[in-house]
Amino acid sequence: MKIQKILAQTMLPMSILALVMLAPLDVIAKPLPLTKIPGTTVELAPPEGFQPSKFFPGFEQPQTGATILVTEIPIPNAQKGIPQFSSAQSLKTKGMNLIESKDITIDGRPAKLLLVTQSAQGIKFLKWIVVMGVGDRALMVVATFPEDQAAELKEPLRQAILNLRWTTSAAVKTFEGLTFDFKPVGDLEVSGRVLNAVVLTRKGAKTPLPATEPIMVLGSALTILGSGLGQVAKQDLSAFSRLRLQQTTGITGFVETSGNAKTLSGLPAFELVATGYDRKTRVPLTVYQTIVVTDETYYILQGIVSTSNAKKYLPMFRAVANSFNLKPATPLTQTQSDKK
Repeated sequence: MKIQKILAQTMLPMSILALVMLAPLDVIAKPLPLTKIPGTTVELAPPEGFQPSKFFPGFEQPQTGATILVTEIPIPNAQKGIPQFSSAQSLKTKGMNLIESKDITIDGRPAKLLLVTQSAQGIKFLKWIVVMGVGDRALMVVATFPEDQAAELKEPLRQAILNLRWTTSAAVKTFEGLTFDFKPVGDLEVSGRVLNAVVLTRKGAKTPLPATEPIMVLGSALTILGSGLGQVAKQDLSAFSRLRLQQTTGITGFVETSGNAKTLSGLPAFELVATGYDRKTRVPLTVYQTIVVTDETYYILQGIVSTSNAKKYLPMFRAVANSFNLKPATPLTQTQSDKK
């Protein structure tokens, strides 16, 4: 940055006192308090006007639709896996066009900073993306804002994500900040958490797993404040549930075997059971899915297992889903940065 170059050139001939007196206020200002983001080990100071989201780990600004989304991902040898998230080709498959890519350092660790564009519902968005990895954990922070808000938000959002703190020595608190709870059943145990979803596997085995292994994911849709996804789902819950089933990643050839309306936690829900095939291995699979809707969002409770083991695990999937219960979200807490 230009100001850093000026300071470097003048540091020798000028006294420390003179530097302090002449430096711009933003250079010597105290660091903003960092906010601990529930369900992650990340702390971040969002720009003014952003508020914690109760539907995803991060922040949102209702009047502009801008968001900061924080995702910790379990992935073997995470640092080497960063290219799969940050290459132009990988981004293009997700509908994003790469504008800028830089190797940087954040919180003392190597990272990649990306600037991309993406259009949704006729609106062009810009996204700052930070990707970094330590051990078997990757971190992705995405700051999204409408292109017509770039003058106000582009630089503040960049600064916010560049100054994050990632405590990789801490464990993610699986249920922190979630708006729901449930009870594991049988040998289905909590394996981990990604975004606002909890993953259950046999005896808590870590993912990725062979297609033959049972896995269940319970989480809410990633919704922006006021998006009304729940109202959309309620319009025809059975049709919405069947459409959502078809969007299940990695499975093809769905054949529905049962479907019925139900109520969970006092909310309308729809349960589906279907068979299909793993796209890669062609292993026959059975999928259990229940969609639960509120006015604001919907929750998906989905279990997948090899059809040969469906008789054992379908009752477990259903029992876990039937224990679903809404609860108040855990409020965010602030921790003052100790950076000098």
